[in-house]
Amino acid sequence: MAQSPNSRLKRVAVAGLTVAGASALSLAAVIPAGAAVVSQNANNIIVGSGSSTTYNMMQQIDLLFNNAQSCPMTTANSAVTAAPLDFGCIAGGGGDPLALNASPTKTPENPWADVAVEEPAIGSSSGIAQLEKASGSHSTSVNVATNVNFARSSRVAASSDYTGLNFVAYAEDSVSWFHFTSVPGADQTTTETNGAGATTVSTPNGTTIATPSAGITNLTKAQIAGIYAGTYTNWNQVGGSNAPIVVFAPQEGSGTQSTFKTYLGNDPSATSNSVNCYPTVGSTPAGCTGPVVIFENELSSLNSSTFIGNQVTNFLPTIPAVAGTANDTLIDHRTTSTEGNTAKNATKVVVASQTAMSVGSVLTINGVAGTYTVSAITPVVHSGHTTGYSATVSPKVAAAATAGTTVSWTNTTHPTTRNFTISNADEAVRADAIFFYSFGKWQAQTHSSLTGTGQYASLNTANCATQDCGSANLPAGYSATLGNLDSTPLNNYNTIAQQFPASRYLFNVYSNGSNSKIPAATAPTLNYVSEAGFICKPQNATLVDAASGHTYLSEIQSAIEAQGFFPISDGASSGVVNQTAGDEGSVTNPVTGMTLTAAGSQETGTGAQTATVNNYGLYMNVPGTGLAGGEKTAPNGDLSGYCMVSSTDGNASS
Repeated sequence: MAQSPNSRLKRVAVAGLTVAGASALSLAAVIPAGAAVVSQNANNIIVGSGSSTTYNMMQQIDLLFNNAQSCPMTTANSAVTAAPLDFGCIAGGGGDPLALNASPTKTPENPWADVAVEEPAIGSSSGIAQLEKASGSHSTSVNVATNVNFARSSRVAASSDYTGLNFVAYAEDSVSWFHFTSVPGADQTTTETNGAGATTVSTPNGTTIATPSAGITNLTKAQIAGIYAGTYTNWNQVGGSNAPIVVFAPQEGSGTQSTFKTYLGNDPSATSNSVNCYPTVGSTPAGCTGPVVIFENELSSLNSSTFIGNQVTNFLPTIPAVAGTANDTLIDHRTTSTEGNTAKNATKVVVASQTAMSVGSVLTINGVAGTYTVSAITPVVHSGHTTGYSATVSPKVAAAATAGTTVSWTNTTHPTTRNFTISNADEAVRADAIFFYSFGKWQAQTHSSLTGTGQYASLNTANCATQDCGSANLPAGYSATLGNLDSTPLNNYNTIAQQFPASRYLFNVYSNGSNSKIPAATAPTLNYVSEAGFICKPQNATLVDAASGHTYLSEIQSAIEAQGFFPISDGASSGVVNQTAGDEGSVTNPVTGMTLTAAGSQETGTGAQTATVNNYGLYMNVPGTGLAGGEKTAPNGDLSGYCMVSSTDGNASS
C-alpha cells in the first residue's frame, strides 16, 4: 500500500524514553486538505562532545556512519505522489522496496538516515559533565548544552562521575613526555676583550643547537613526578645538561591530563607545585604559580606569552643559556652567562660565573640609563644545586633589559670587557620545556616513524620545520620527540598490548538509563556508539559498505589508525591489531537489558506499510533481536565485538 502524504514514521522508546524529535502522529485528521504539512525531522542528529584527543577520529567515523546505507527518502516512482520533505523514510512506494526489509547482508547500518556530528572539543571531563547536568537535576553555576547525546572521553571512568554512565572503549593510546631535542641557531657575534687583545666568536644562521634534554631518551615515574612536583628543577638532575626545566601541563579536565595524573599519582597541573620558580634573587621567590597551562596535544602555545603572574617576573627573565663555552660563545641569542637577564627595579643580576667579575666591577646595559657598581657576589642555590651567581648592584636597575640588548661590564682591577646578547625568550622556553602528549596525536600530526621492530621499536625524532609538531609553525632547526617511560619503549606494540606505563583506552560515554536524573541515551545514540552499536558490533566484519566494497569493520579500523590510534581487537594482548572479536566485558545495565519495542511497532500512521521489522535492536549486536543468526556472545554470556565496556553504576555520586 502506498504511503499517505501526511503519514509519518513513529520512532521507538528505549529504556522508557521516546527518541527526541522523532515521533509524530498522522496529521491527516487535523490538517486541512491541500495545506502544507510542517513537522519535526524524521531522522535524528546524534551529537558528541568532549575530548580533543578523539575529536578528529570521531569525525571520520561519523562520515562512515552518515554515509552508510539507510532507508530511501526520495523516489522517481510515479506511484509515490508526494515524497516527505522532513527527512522521513518512504515506506513502500510501488516498486521501491522498504529498505528495512533488505536481506541480512544488505541491512542498513544507519536505518533511519540519522546524522552523527561532533561539537567542538572542550575536554573529556567537560563532555561527561554535559551528559550529567543536561536535565537540570544537578546544580551548576554555568550554562549547560542540552543537545549532547554522548561524550567523547580519553580518560577512564572516575569515582567522581555520576552513576548511570557506560564507558565504551573502542581504541587504544599512550601518553608520554614531550621535549624539543634541538633549536635553531642565529647569526650573532660575541666579542671578548681581555686587555691583550680581542677574540670574536660567530654563530651563523642554520646552526642547530642541542637542547639540555637532547640526550635523554627515558625518564622514570619518580623523575617525572619529581619534575612536576618541583623536586627536580634542572635538567642536569635527570641526566641532561645545566638548564632549568620549564614545566608545561595541559588544562584540568582534559583526558590527557587525567591519564598522566593517574600514572604519576599526583596532579601535574596543580598551581601549588613548586615549578617554574627559578630564582632571580638568590632564593625561591614567593607566590609561585605552578606549571604553565596550555591546551592538550598542541604546541602552538608553548612559548613565553603563556607565562602568567610570577612566572613572568620571577622565572622568565632568568632562563639561562642552552649551550656555549667558557668564553661566553653566543648561540641563538643565548650565552652560558646570563648577566644581562636583568629585571626592572632589580638590585641583583644573575650570572653564570663569578670569575670575570668582582666587587667594584662597573656594569653598563645598552639602552638602560646609568652605570651599576657590583658590591657583592653570592652563589645562587636552588634545590641543593648552585645554578649561578648573584651580583648585587647599586643603584637599582631602572629599566628591564629586553631580547637583543647588549650588556657589558668592566672590571676596574683587571680591565676586562665582556659583551653578549640577551636570550630570545620563546626559543629559550622551548629549549628547556617539558610537556606530556598523546602518542596517537603525535603520530598523526608528525607522521613519525619507528626504528626497530615489535616491543623494542622506538619513536623517531620529528623535524618540526617539515612535520607538524603539535600545530606549531616552527623554523628550521627545531626537532622534537616523545620519550620512553620506566625503560619501556613508546611504540605501537606496547600501546596495543597496554604494556606502556601510561597506556589508556579511548571511549564514547552514554547514559544507560539507570540514573533518573540523567536522560537515557536515545535509540539512535545506542545504535551508533553503544557496546552493541555501529562502532563495536562483530557483524561489521562481514557487512560490506556498498560504496567502497570494503567491510565496515575494516573502514572503522582504518579511520582509527589514520588518526594515530589503535582499534581494539582480540589480538591486543599480543600487540597486534586483527579482526577477531573479543569479550566486551560486563556491566550492570548493558544495551541488552534495555526495553526493546516488539517487532512491527516501528511504523504507524495512516497508509503506512506494515512490515515485520524490529526496532533499532535489529541493527545492533543484541541477542534475539540482531541479524538472523548474526548475533554473537562471548562464552560467559557477555557481548562480543570490538569494544570494551565499563560503567559508573557502582559510584556513590548521583
